Amino acid sequence: MRATAKDRSTIVTAMAEPSFDVAAADRWFAIELNNATWAWLDAHETGNPIDPIVHAAHASYHHWRQAGTVIHQARAASLVSNVHSTVGNADLAKALALECLRLIDEAGEEATDWDFAFAHDSLARSLAAAGDPGAVEQRATARRAGDAIHEADDKEVFDDWFGRGNWHGIG
Repeated sequence: MRATAKDRSTIVTAMAEPSFDVAAADRWFAIELNNATWAWLDAHETGNPIDPIVHAAHASYHHWRQAGTVIHQARAASLVSNVHSTVGNADLAKALALECLRLIDEAGEEATDWDFAFAHDSLARSLAAAGDPGAVEQRATARRAGDAIHEADDKEVFDDWFGRGNWHGIG
């Protein structure tokens, strides 16, 4: 049975007044989905189904857009780009990598050397997924950005990620 206009209005009204802190929920979901997506990327060779992680990555991005700053949104765009590169959706991966770079530029001082390295890594992987010969030079740009990370722990995380994952045959 279809809901009437009055029923839909009641549903929308009920949804507009949550019994929880929406901002806290957005932040919680953003973090949890982000972490789950990175865990999947780390273990991608296990043969887990693709669709759930694509949805989780996009959901994390959505929640960061609600609860985070511009730099959180940039990092989320990079993550979603990496998921799409991994599963072979090269055009969407590239669009998201470019969105990440735009957001990093918008973030200004909030962006770190870590953010630049991961953004260039995302673009390189998206180009590799597309079979674009520019992927090799972009990967070199990402490597240089990774080498410029000052914080040792951040550099180690970047180096670990850069050294693995799906590069679609470029080395």
